[in-house]
Amino acid sequence: MQTRFWLLTDDEIRGKELEPDHVFYVDHRWTTAYRLGDEAAQQAAAYLTVQAPELNFASVYGAKGNTVEIDLCYTEQDGMTPANYVDDLPLDAAFDKALLQKVPSRLCAQVLCDGKPTEADMQTVLHTLKQVLESNDMPITYYDITLVPTGDYADHSAFMADVLESGLTSADTIA
Repeated sequence: MQTRFWLLTDDEIRGKELEPDHVFYVDHRWTTAYRLGDEAAQQAAAYLTVQAPELNFASVYGAKGNTVEIDLCYTEQDGMTPANYVDDLPLDAAFDKALLQKVPSRLCAQVLCDGKPTEADMQTVLHTLKQVLESNDMPITYYDITLVPTGDYADHSAFMADVLESGLTSADTIA
């Protein structure tokens, strides 16, 4: 008997001519960055649930339906590049908030809004996220937030016209 299977991923691996194997993902810290990012997201979600109950998050990230996603080793120029931070990502370590001082990060979230969201709503959400996380020693480098209107819409295009996206927003620009 012979068993064959395909492992499908959507990671863009730069500088690797052949298909990456498990060793590549481990050595370049992809699996570690994903695992630690998931642990960071769980901690952030716990703080936000208690300290910002006014934010109504959509549960859309990962198989567990997390309310936020945190991508570690994320830069505006290159996206997620854990291979550039191998020394900061120990293979078996649990997430430590001090890591956010060493590697850049991005928090993604979808927040539900009553009615059509405004730019003022976006600024309030960004400010609240930054304030709660920084007060809990979780400085995030970038935020990528989507405000999603709730309510009845006649069609998809009308709904999408009311969705408001922050785009990649540096924490330095958030009041």
